[in-house]
Amino acid sequence: MKGDGNGPRLSALQFARVETPPATGIRVRVAPDGFLYAFGTNDHLNRRVCRAGRIRRATYPRGCNLTCRGLTALTDRTLMTLPLNRPVLALPEGYDRSRDRLLLHSCCAPCSGEVMEAIQASGIRYAIFFYNPNIHPVKEYELRKQENIRFAEQHGVPFIDADYDTDNWFARAKGMEDEPERGIRCTMCFDMRFERTALYAHEHGFPLISSSLGISRWKNMAQINGCGQRAAARYPGMTYWDYNWRKNGGASRMVEISKRERFYQQEYCGCVYSLRDSNRHRRAQGRDRIKLGVQYYGDAPESG
Repeated sequence: MKGDGNGPRLSALQFARVETPPATGIRVRVAPDGFLYAFGTNDHLNRRVCRAGRIRRATYPRGCNLTCRGLTALTDRTLMTLPLNRPVLALPEGYDRSRDRLLLHSCCAPCSGEVMEAIQASGIRYAIFFYNPNIHPVKEYELRKQENIRFAEQHGVPFIDADYDTDNWFARAKGMEDEPERGIRCTMCFDMRFERTALYAHEHGFPLISSSLGISRWKNMAQINGCGQRAAARYPGMTYWDYNWRKNGGASRMVEISKRERFYQQEYCGCVYSLRDSNRHRRAQGRDRIKLGVQYYGDAPESG
């Protein structure tokens, strides 16, 4: 077998078999490099594998041309929990994974995908809390939310859909319309979202909260952690888990999972002011304005 330059050359004898449903027509092997290689001869099935797994292309007799790592699903849930040799995450001191539940604030599927899989691989009980009234317009909000719902359902994780109270968000943002990204408007936005997350956690028996926001390299992690810690401090016995989701390859896996799932690729942070500023920057570079609902991870970048 010949790799695509991203991995070692491996012979078929080096693979361990992973059982897959006979009806799929797909064979999966676990290679010594930790990657899962999936082979099939049916183009339709191959596309389904590509969407389900982390793609690594390879050539194989008779035109098999795809490989996957960390598969989450094929045509059923047989491969739902194939391991990535992830380390077991340790909860903050005093918390027990068998007893304490985590409420994870999620901003979008691309940011939460790696966080969710890391948490799940460590056997931590958790639920997703989607509260993001900053996202504008409503079309963009629904795109991001529905992607997150789909991924949560795929993993069997409870999804809590909170209010889209944009009037409250705009009232808080008044006077901050021209503040730069990562400035006081963003602090207000994080505070607002984490305050609601902490309130729900307090009312529903979640002693631990965290967020997927910090995995993005575009965000100030210290700013996010400060907001989360302030929100949790309102309630005795509650902690904001400030784990660095970017480390140990988390940031790169975030992108790989997004490509694997072909998540919608948003091109601005979320609020109307970030959309405005992103479009100003694009126009200054001679590029078109952002088109909502068009770009997905794994697609070729749009020209213009």
